[in-house]
Amino acid sequence: GPAAAHRQRLLQSTVLELVARGLLVSAHDVSEGGLGVAVCECTFATNNTLGVKIESEGFGSGRIDFELFGEHQSRILVSSMSDNVAEILTVCAEASLPARVIGRVSGDGRINIGGLISLDREAAESAFEKGIERFLD
Repeated sequence: GPAAAHRQRLLQSTVLELVARGLLVSAHDVSEGGLGVAVCECTFATNNTLGVKIESEGFGSGRIDFELFGEHQSRILVSSMSDNVAEILTVCAEASLPARVIGRVSGDGRINIGGLISLDREAAESAFEKGIERFLD
């Protein structure tokens, strides 16, 4: 409805503002595959040592499967340098958009999500690419 469309426009304009200010390293839509898939995709096609650690507190109070794989609209996963986090949170608060820190980029080449998932980034990327190839065959 109109409220959802307004929220989506507000989210997009806020992310564009964050990009224009040079505050973001990446931004990834969560609506296809959910947060778990978005986290993984953000590490793909990077150097082999890039990893990520998502804290379980970042999931909110809902069911963990919904939090990780629910294809919620109007949600974007962003990454930034740690020096920019406070300004990003301020810009989002000023726009009345909820935002929170859910994890950190690591240099261990692993994708760790809430103590539930621990994957080698390179192996996950390979499985993801081969899965798409198999699907298309």
